[in-house]
Amino acid sequence: MKTLLSLFAFCLSLICGTAAERSVSKSVPPEFAKLYAQFDAALVKADLAVLDRLYAKEVVMIDTDGVVSGKEEFLQLIRTGQYSVVNPVTSELAVRIHGRTAVVTSVWQATETVKGTTAPIHARFTETWVKRSGRWEIVASQGTAIKSPK
Repeated sequence: MKTLLSLFAFCLSLICGTAAERSVSKSVPPEFAKLYAQFDAALVKADLAVLDRLYAKEVVMIDTDGVVSGKEEFLQLIRTGQYSVVNPVTSELAVRIHGRTAVVTSVWQATETVKGTTAPIHARFTETWVKRSGRWEIVASQGTAIKSPK
């Protein structure tokens, strides 16, 4: 029985990690507050250099309609003026750091123009960031529309 409990404890530690490996921020680490401010500003200014730096080459993005896209496709929409954003507001930012990986959840509101159609967006996002060569990059992003109460 003691061996079984030890095996269970070992497996649980592998799954959950140690406290040193994980941290859940009750307050947003300044580095991530800055990254999200840069992200919002880059969208408004269509700053492709900043967006290129924030998104990993292999990023997978799933929008609020369930459409999957990648970095080059998204940057091309911005480059050609087919995607723009005004008045972005990021709130409810929560950061969970697991070694060189961070899972970030947030609520994002803005007015988007996509291929000529302008509409407000209110969504909850989950993004996975990986720290490479001393900087954080988004490797996955998924948005879920927040419906207004009826």
